[in-house]
Amino acid sequence: MQVSKRATVTILLVLAWMWLASGLNFTPIAAAAPSSGEPRVTTWEPAAGEGYAVLYGTIEDEGNSEIEEFGFYVGSPGYEDKEIKIKFEGRIDDNDTFQYKLSGLDDAVVYYVRAYAINDNGDGYGSLLYFEVDKAPPKVSVFTVGSIQYSLWGTPKEMDVAPYIKDSRTFMPIRYGAYAMGLTNEDIVWDEASRTVNLTKGGSTVKLVVGSYNMWVNGIPTPMDVVPEITEGRTFLPIAWLATAFRQTAVWDASAGTITIELE
Repeated sequence: MQVSKRATVTILLVLAWMWLASGLNFTPIAAAAPSSGEPRVTTWEPAAGEGYAVLYGTIEDEGNSEIEEFGFYVGSPGYEDKEIKIKFEGRIDDNDTFQYKLSGLDDAVVYYVRAYAINDNGDGYGSLLYFEVDKAPPKVSVFTVGSIQYSLWGTPKEMDVAPYIKDSRTFMPIRYGAYAMGLTNEDIVWDEASRTVNLTKGGSTVKLVVGSYNMWVNGIPTPMDVVPEITEGRTFLPIAWLATAFRQTAVWDASAGTITIELE
């Protein structure tokens, strides 16, 4: 019988997904046979999609005492020290199946998964299975000159200001362009006193000063050919500069008057 379990999932480590070293054998490792009342567990083939995989495990036999903990070990061959443990707590019985959807996976990496369960008598493990995922499509946002309507990753949105063209350059409100690059409000800080915008994403920080031809990327000044300016209470800049700083792609379509940003 397959059931759905609500459980608290604890991620104990952050998995650094990396390329699989060449020449490794992908033959699954057989499950360890219970010897003194520990659980008997099966790992099922994951259901992989675009950047994600759904992991499945079944408690075939809980052993001589109740299951205290169950879940999955996930990693990449050759980097077992970066392995993560997905932990469930709660009641589970014989023949019950549990699952977990793991997102943000890299299509260039080979992963492994192994289901496990623990009772008072010891640990039981399923087979070690290898899997790959499909490449996730890029998140595309589209802005149009003169329009406050825009599309953020396929969802229609509305701004309080519109992009415009000045001196043959397309100026966009920095905040909304940053949203398209995956930044949140917490990542975008405006300092009124210094008229400075500070943006942070991952390990990169970008500082822009209204009226300055310099953009500071991780503290290093980068000269621009245009300065940020304030229009209708918003700070504007040709978005190509911000895209370059965060290593994203911004494409200008002159015939349609649109700016397309792809978040990779």
